[in-house]
Order: sequence, then C-alpha cells, then structure tokens
Amino acid sequence: METNNPIITVLFAGFSLAIIFPIAAYLATSINISNRIKSNIVGIASRIFLGTIAFSIMVKSSNQGNYHTLIIGFAIGVLTFTLISHFMQQKNKK
Repeated sequence: METNNPIITVLFAGFSLAIIFPIAAYLATSINISNRIKSNIVGIASRIFLGTIAFSIMVKSSNQGNYHTLIIGFAIGVLTFTLISHFMQQKNKK
C-alpha cells in the first residue's frame, strides 16, 4: 500500500496488526493446547513486543544523546531483563 497520507498509513497498519488479536483469542479458546505451549507462545510474543519497544526507544535515544549512553542503557536493560527472567525461572522450578 503506497500512500502519502501518514494518517491512513498508520490506521491501516494498526488495523491490520490489531485484527490478529481477536483471531488469536478465538483460536486459543477453541483449540485445546497445553499450558506449556501457551506459555511458550506468550513468552515469544512478549519478547517480540519488548524488542520492538526497545529498538524504537533506541532510535529516539540516539537522536537525543550519544552512542555511549545508548550502549550503557541497552546493556543495563539486557542485564535487568536477563536477571528477572532467571529469577522467575528459578522460582517456577520450585
């Protein structure tokens, strides 16, 4: 879809992405899937969501500051996410 109007582009992209959620919700309730598979799917989706947000923030950060603060902030975020994920996995094993 090629258009010069950014509002139409954003609305089209938002609608095409948002329509997936009700379809996925219907499929999740109608198909018998184990909780382990559901949790893996949710984990993958959340990582994609967090990655998208992180990289969109990185673009703004590189425009406002320098790359040293960008790298330090990204490293702190990765370390924090890794530690929280590790502790949550350890807690769930018990």
